Amino acid sequence: MDELEVHFQQLLDDNTDSLAGLYLIETGTDPEMLSLKALRLMQQSEFVLFPSGKDDGIFLDLCRRDADRAPYTPRTLNRLVKQYIDEGLRVCVLADKKNASNLFAPLQHYHHAQYVPTV
Repeated sequence: MDELEVHFQQLLDDNTDSLAGLYLIETGTDPEMLSLKALRLMQQSEFVLFPSGKDDGIFLDLCRRDADRAPYTPRTLNRLVKQYIDEGLRVCVLADKKNASNLFAPLQHYHHAQYVPTV
């Protein structure tokens, strides 16, 4: 039984990186314009980053309830994403439609990075 537990723990440790992901979700003024894919990724993310000083409350409410949350600025976004991706977390970044593509450009190199525009 101990050998089985050791093997199971090794599998968990080996798969930590495969769970990490970055999802940039483009938001707008109407949450009903989110795609089902965007909503699914928002629900799967363990950490949610949202624009500092912007009231994205309705979009934050659609994210996973037990997800940790933190505000970001364009200057802090890359550092925060790197920190949480390195921890093996699935990270959701909420960004408004006019800034989303500019914010995502420097983040595309992350493993499993996905940009999900509004419908």
